[in-house]
Formats: sequence, C-alpha cells, structure tokens
Amino acid sequence: MDCFSFGPFLLDRTARVLLRDDRPVVITAKIFESLVMLVENRGRVVAKNEFLATLWPDTMVEEANLVQTISTLRKVLDDTPKQHRYIATIPGRGYSFVASVFESSSVWKPASHSLFSKRARALYYLISSISVLVLLGIAEYFLARRLPQAPTFYSSVPLTSYIGAEICPSFAPDGERVVFAWDGETQDNFDIYIKQIGGGPPLRLTSDPAPDISPAWSPDGRTIAFLRVIGDGKARVLLISAVAPGPARQLATVTVLPESYFHLRFISWSPDGKWLALSDGPSSSGVMSLFLLSIETGEKRRLTFPSVDYDDLNPAFSPDKSHLAFVRYSSWGTNASDLYLLELSSDLKPKGQPQRLTALNRQAASPIWTSDGRAILFTRHETAGSHSFWRINIANDRNIVPIPIPTDNSVALTLSFQGKRLVYSRDASVANVWGYQPDRFANRRVSSTRSWITSTWTEDNPQFSPDGQQIAYESVRSGRSEIWICDRDGLHSRQLTSLESITSSFARWSPDGKSIVFQSRPQSSAHLYIVDASGGKPRQLTSGPGNEISPSWSHNGKWIYFASRGTGENQIWRMPANGGPATQMTKRSAWCPLESADGQYLYYATIPMLELWRLPLAGGPEEKIITGLAVTGSAYAPAKGGIYLIRPTKDHNKQELAYFRFATGKIRALTPIPGHASLGLTLSRDERLILYGQTDQLGSDLMLVDNFH
Repeated sequence: MDCFSFGPFLLDRTARVLLRDDRPVVITAKIFESLVMLVENRGRVVAKNEFLATLWPDTMVEEANLVQTISTLRKVLDDTPKQHRYIATIPGRGYSFVASVFESSSVWKPASHSLFSKRARALYYLISSISVLVLLGIAEYFLARRLPQAPTFYSSVPLTSYIGAEICPSFAPDGERVVFAWDGETQDNFDIYIKQIGGGPPLRLTSDPAPDISPAWSPDGRTIAFLRVIGDGKARVLLISAVAPGPARQLATVTVLPESYFHLRFISWSPDGKWLALSDGPSSSGVMSLFLLSIETGEKRRLTFPSVDYDDLNPAFSPDKSHLAFVRYSSWGTNASDLYLLELSSDLKPKGQPQRLTALNRQAASPIWTSDGRAILFTRHETAGSHSFWRINIANDRNIVPIPIPTDNSVALTLSFQGKRLVYSRDASVANVWGYQPDRFANRRVSSTRSWITSTWTEDNPQFSPDGQQIAYESVRSGRSEIWICDRDGLHSRQLTSLESITSSFARWSPDGKSIVFQSRPQSSAHLYIVDASGGKPRQLTSGPGNEISPSWSHNGKWIYFASRGTGENQIWRMPANGGPATQMTKRSAWCPLESADGQYLYYATIPMLELWRLPLAGGPEEKIITGLAVTGSAYAPAKGGIYLIRPTKDHNKQELAYFRFATGKIRALTPIPGHASLGLTLSRDERLILYGQTDQLGSDLMLVDNFH
C-alpha cells in the first residue's frame, strides 16, 4: 500500500505528498521522511539511533536535531507532546505513532482535481518550491542559533573503579546492565559479575577457583556464555542463567590463549541466539580459527582457515546475521592485527574468503557492529594523545574515521543494543625493570629488591651486556616500542633504535658485546634485526610472511636461535648469525631459547605447559628440567651452577624469584615478587645482580559513554 490516512491527513508515500482535508501541506524532505518512518513502523517504538541513521546516514548529528525535527512534525500535525494524538515520546528510547491508520492503494493526482487547472498547478508548484526554500532557510537559521554545535568529543565516566582488572564487558539487551570478568578485590581469580548502570555493587555470578573470562550476553537476555580456563591451554564453554541462580551448563571444550589475552572477546552470539562464534585450535601455540558452536546440540562447525602465521579472534555477528567481523592476529605473542569481514549464507556457511578491512600497522581489536549494521567500531592501540576508537563504514565507502573519545589504552568495547551507550575497558598497567641482589651480595641496610629502570611508561624485558656494565631493554617512552640502552645502575638511558614499528623487543647481546639482535614488527609480521651496540641503522636478518620471535645468540656467536610457527606451532630454529637458511631444533611447542653458560645445552620454554626443557647441542634426547614457570616462560636465566627463574607461589596468587640448583635438582625460593612479573629476566656476568620486568600498576576499569550515536 502506498497511502496512509489518519485523522484529516492522507500520506502518499509514492507521490511524496501530505494532504490535510484534501489540501497539500508543504513540508521539508526530512519532515516527510520522519513521518513516513513513524507511520510505517506504527505500533512499535522507533529508536532514536534508528532515526539518526536513516535521516542522516552520512552525517554525525546530535540528538537535538532529531528532537527539533519531531517538534516541527508535531506542529504540522497540530499535535503536542502532552496530547500525543499522533506521536508519543517514549522516554529514553524513541518515538511511536499511536493514531489509527488506514491503508489504501489510491494515489493522489493533482491533475484530476477539479480545482487544479494547468495554470493553477503551475502556480501551486511555484509557491510550494518557494515555500520549501524559505522554510529550509528559516530552519537552518534557527538550528544554527538555538542548537548546540556537535561536540568535538564524547565524555566518559567510570562505570567501575575496583581494585584489579575489570575486563571483557558485554551489554544486556536492555542496555541497563553490563556483564564482565573481574579478578576481585584480592586479584586472585577472574569471576563473572553483573553491574547495573546507575549505581549499586556488582552481582557475582560465578565463584569457581578456575578463571572465568569472556562473558557474552544472549540476545534474549536470559543467558550468559563464558569461558572457564581449566589449564593446559584449554577452557570450557559454559552457559549460565542471567535471570535465576543455577549451575552452569557445559557446551564444549576449546583451546584458549595465555593469560595476556584474557582481555579479548572470544565469544559472540548469533542474533537468533542459536549459535556461538568462538575461537579454537589444536593448541594455544597452534593456529586459532573461528568456529560456530550450536547452543542446542554442541555441534562445532569451522568458519575460517588462516595460514600458520595467523590467529583469528574477536568474532562479532552483524545484526542481520549476514556477516561476521573478526580480528586476524599475526601469530601468538605479537601485537599486530587487522579487521576482517566474512560473508555468511542464510544457513551460516562462509561465502568466499574473508575480506581484509584494515591495514593499520597497529593492533586492532574488539570489533562491534552499530545497531543498524552499517558500521563497525573497534579499538586501535595508539600512543597517548591519539585516538583509540575508530569507526569503519561498511555500508558505503569503508572509510576509517576516529571516534572522538578522549582515551588511549582502550582494549575492549561493547555497545548497547539500542546503540546509545558504549562501555570500554581501559588498561591502567605500567611496567618497570626491577633488580634483586642475592643475599650474599646485598647491602643489609637496604632492601635487596628495588626498582631499577623506571618511568611513567612501560620498561620491560632487560638484558645485561656480556661484561655486565650495560643493559638493553624495551621502552615506549619515545611514543613507540624501541630498544634502549642504559648503564648498569639504570642511569643514562639512550635510545638505540628508531624503527617506529608496531613493537621492537627481546634485545639480546652478542657474546662479544658489539651487536644486539632483536625482534621488530614493521608491518604485520615480526622479523629479526641486528644493530650495532654503539648505534646505527639496524640490519634485517629475516623476511617473508612468517614470524620470527624471541631471538638469542649461541655461546660462540656463530648462531642465532629463535621461535617460529612455520610448521603450525612455535618451534625453536637456528640460523647463521650473518643470515642464511634456518634449521628446526625442537619437536614441541616452544619459545624463548637460551644457551647454557657452558654452551652445552639449549634451554627453551614450552607452550602452554610453561615447562623448562633442555636440548643437548652435541646430540641426545630433550629433557624436562623445571615445571611451572611464570610470565609465559620468558623469565629464566641460566647460571653456572643452576637456573634463576620466576614461578607462581603455592597459592598461585603471587610470584617469586627462585633458584634451581643442578647439583641437587631442587628449587629454592629467593624472594617474593612485589608486583606482577612481566617479560624477561637477566643475570649479570658476576651473578651479583638479577633484573626482571615487573608490572607495578596492574589493572583496568570499565568506562561508560552515554548518549553515544
């Protein structure tokens, strides 16, 4: 039907005419379109964001523009907010057309009307055109004077400010509650909580001793899906009621990445509530792909097939279920990722290969769809003062534009179903390099453990020079992750590299102290570089689509060891120090290779078990040395008589520096770690000083942006 009649009015959608008592009513195009939207959607509430997306599809306007449009329409219809004979305001939601409407197929034709001669019609159209122009001019004048200008940024306020980390937020369908994971007041374990917007303490849903992460609210608001990490790189997919207490129901078991990835969203509900999109793989060091998991049967169906150097994470269904947005990471333990889009058939099968949406040379994460399905919002890791939130328009030009929210270090996004509220998790962690002097060398008057290299930015992954007089480390104090050098006492820091890549890290000195090998990620792949310790332009050792990470030198300086996932899982490889073909050394998932002090063994950490193994370089079987490393296995240092390492304490809430003695095969605790250990551990040549990375400020808060559009 093309015509709608209500009261004395007749609305002809095809002729784009509004009649009152058979006489044309002159209105602007926006007023006409808003009336058509209301009449066609009579009987339901048309949300404000739906109006904004339809009436101003390519322009960011304020909600006040819509309020003014509805106010003008009410005047045209001789209606008021108190009478609401035709238009009712639904507070906080939108508007609804409440009058009785009759449909017909008749079309108003001015040529057939007895009052309209050819000359009269011409005069009518002339007057109408002039009237429209005058009304548009008047409207623009008053809008410019009376309406506030569009804001240059949104304001955000804390939704939570608890001790510890609040991560993985997900809105309830009503937009009034948020479910998230929190490690609690004692920061001992992640559990699932619900927070009501507007105040009140959080409601705790789970209390299992295993970490619960990545909650996702179902479209009908009755169920929450989440992951329970059970160890060995595995997690259970569980469903729990959001409306009544009760036990969780297990759907499946999947692979989960290490703790440093817990802030990511691993689960997305299909709009009909019948499927979960999630990540899974053979192991946490193998390729992670996206799968569909049936809520009813537990059937698992694979959707993506990334190559061996990539992982697919962060799935997000479009509102109409026709597409799945996700993030493709450049292998485990890296900081490079981009957005991809997979088209789906009506029965949720892939239609062709995923399309790459971004090429940002940064870490993109947490895609979420706007409620109209026309755009995707996502986070992008940037330095302070730069935008962290971005929008890519899917429906038209696919331009990427910043969202003016004043924050950096945003790591996760969620948008209410109505699209007017946005919640994100803001990381507030800061790492520094700490030092420990063994008791026999420490000054009894001062603490044997203290901060060594500090700033207001992240300082991490230290490495002593062979003579023990200099320290190479990773720092972002220049605005980018670069390699820096300082003196033994932590003073006189100077920047060694200026690659301005995504990240440069794992600096390791050559045995003669003249060169430093490190990994850097200029684009999506990580490669190995060598730079003179005195400075200069780094020389690239490896290239190609693969990732080479965590390098180190052989005892004689002839070889460089590194980890690569060229075979599908991270293995240790060896290549000539001057470049050349690489040879695989290990047969199990591993990284962080280091030769023993005497050059007889190659040590490495396994994934995901975080065990320390050694391989005899003269030949022979690999041997497990230590079980239970901390910091993803990167914090260990071979010594002459044993190995220094960081490990979890017995209650797994804290960490400690310990020493494994070869002669006895036993581990002795040395000192507790004051904070939370981060990457790296290094031992000076005289074994008088141990340095390691430590996160001094660990946590994240949920931030709320209201009136988002």
